[in-house]
This record gives sequence, C-alpha cells and structure tokens, in this order.
Amino acid sequence: MSFEARIKELGLIIPETPRPVANYVPAVQVGNLIFVSGQTPTVSGQLLMKGKLGRDLSIEQGQEAARTAILNTDAGKHARAAIGVAELPSGAPVELELIVEVQP
Repeated sequence: MSFEARIKELGLIIPETPRPVANYVPAVQVGNLIFVSGQTPTVSGQLLMKGKLGRDLSIEQGQEAARTAILNTDAGKHARAAIGVAELPSGAPVELELIVEVQP
C-alpha cells in the first residue's frame, strides 16, 4: 500500500509544511536518508496546545500533539534537532525528530 493510500485510509490530512521559526528547513535528504528537523504540533502556524505533559496536559493530549507533529514533516535543505531540553520552543508539549530511509 502506498503512503498516500495509507494516510487516506487512516482518515488523516497532511497539512501545509510549517514555516521554520529560525534559520533551518524541515528536512534534508542525503542519499536515501532523510533527516527531519524537530516538528511541533502546529496547525496553520499556531501551536495546537502548549504546556508540559503530566503537569499541564494529559497523556492523551500529548498523543494528539505528537500525531499533529508527525504530520508536519516534509523535505528541505538542512535539519536541526532539539534534544535533552527542559523546555521546548514556544511552550510546545512535544517535538519529534526523524531519520527515515527512502527506497530509490
């Protein structure tokens, strides 16, 4: 099953690529690997929710935020990652980074 068919089957909609908030792009491809920058749960340029999981947001809200963040991944020039941080940009509850392999 193709990626597009699976997304449609799941009833998901891929949003427009979020604009970077600094000097980076969402992803870069090197050979058959794609390095995806940290993606937060934004919709139309606005964070879907803010706060810390377990304090301000429930686990279910965190799962919803992660689902939105993963739908925001796309191709670009170079990537960045935010790891081991106490706070995420703009108060985001989750941020996801990916390294994926694509088939030629």
